[in-house]
Amino acid sequence: MSGRSLFSALVGLGLVLLCAGLGLAKEKPVPGVMEMFNNFNELEESFRKAKWDEAMTITKKVEADYLKLVPSLKNTVDAKTIQKFTFLIGSFKKKIEEKDSEAIEKHFVNLQSLFLDIMDLYAYDKPPALLIAARYVGEAAEALEKADFDDVGDEMDEIMGFKDRITKALTGMGGAPQAFFDLVEKVEKKAKAKDKEGSEAALAELKAFLQPYVPVPGN
Repeated sequence: MSGRSLFSALVGLGLVLLCAGLGLAKEKPVPGVMEMFNNFNELEESFRKAKWDEAMTITKKVEADYLKLVPSLKNTVDAKTIQKFTFLIGSFKKKIEEKDSEAIEKHFVNLQSLFLDIMDLYAYDKPPALLIAARYVGEAAEALEKADFDDVGDEMDEIMGFKDRITKALTGMGGAPQAFFDLVEKVEKKAKAKDKEGSEAALAELKAFLQPYVPVPGN
């Protein structure tokens, strides 16, 4: 093969690969997905405060909204995942009826994790994992105002539970995941020492880190 022919072949291959890559680009989220995401936030708050009737109402809304989304989700999400979410939301509803806090927490983690897997199939200007982190930072700030240091630490633990997702999101946006988690640990350490001034300063650093990426509640 001549040099010119080889060059033409390589260019052609490059174009094929480029088109294939473009074909794999994530789609815009299905309308209603972000609304469901916000409902998960409200649901978590309600069952942690033992507001069982409110938790059941929100759970039923999540279930109903999800069923409406299924026809649109089928274009991107595999059938097994769609069925699994339907099963998990049904199981979660039973746990809410039983008011079993420990089981509810476990089921919620599984349910939310699967929903985030579904969300990961779409493209967002503001990654859901970072929105979750920002919510916990906001809740930690509220807890600190009440000098509830244990709750501040719990909120930081919640953030660490999403470490892989947050790392992926920050990396994709050119951020520094390790710097973020160092700040999370700093807040936790100050809260454990019941150092209110130090906790406030560390939380302020954490908020400042997140703000270029996502809004932090309470600001």
